[in-house]
Amino acid sequence: MAEFVVTEAFGGPGEEGEARVFEAVKAAYAGEEVLGFWRYPLITRETVREPDILIADHELGLTVIEVKSLPLDVIAGVVGYRWDLARPYYGKLHLNPYEQARKQAQLLGEIAVRKTGLSQLATRAIVALPLITWEAWDGRFGHLLSDVPLLFADQMTPARLRAALVQPPPVRYGESLDDAAWLALRSALGTSGNVPKRQVVPVVPQAPVTSSRRADLIARTARHLHAFDLQQELIAKTIPPGP
Repeated sequence: MAEFVVTEAFGGPGEEGEARVFEAVKAAYAGEEVLGFWRYPLITRETVREPDILIADHELGLTVIEVKSLPLDVIAGVVGYRWDLARPYYGKLHLNPYEQARKQAQLLGEIAVRKTGLSQLATRAIVALPLITWEAWDGRFGHLLSDVPLLFADQMTPARLRAALVQPPPVRYGESLDDAAWLALRSALGTSGNVPKRQVVPVVPQAPVTSSRRADLIARTARHLHAFDLQQELIAKTIPPGP
């Protein structure tokens, strides 16, 4: 089942586009086993970063979506990863959105691999432009060579969004995750980057479902702790609106 964690309420400056992309991602993964975050807290000793949208799933591993709510006329030129702006965007006249997302995906992949013990974990990065359609972009910049994987406003339907997320070249290469690897990844994305796996040894290895003995209750609880971890994750990372 898809689970999505929103760390704080939408509504800040520039967040309307992020909300649109996030809702499109939720619709695209509805009913599937996926874990998604808006503004995932990526904390290291040197920096504190917040990828706009982070998706974890069996097939693609980790995907970072960097959202830029820019109208087309603000982008004056595109050269490789660099975008030159016609007017300041949050005080900047130059942007490098894919490099920003790529570095976040690389760091997340390294942390997850270290914490899970997986030898490989696929990671991807893509830039979403919720205010620009593919046709408008192609009409303006189609003649230019751009290395930036993009998700456009007219790709927010479930089928087109899922297809777009497969296109970017991996930041890190890896295989699809089996059940054990998937559970390990979910734990690695937990609070402070790690939700330790609990070890509970029941007195009776195969406890009857209807038993009310303390040992049997503990055994059944152990099988559901991953659900408790997710509930704690929702509580820990969600900031309610208002005082």
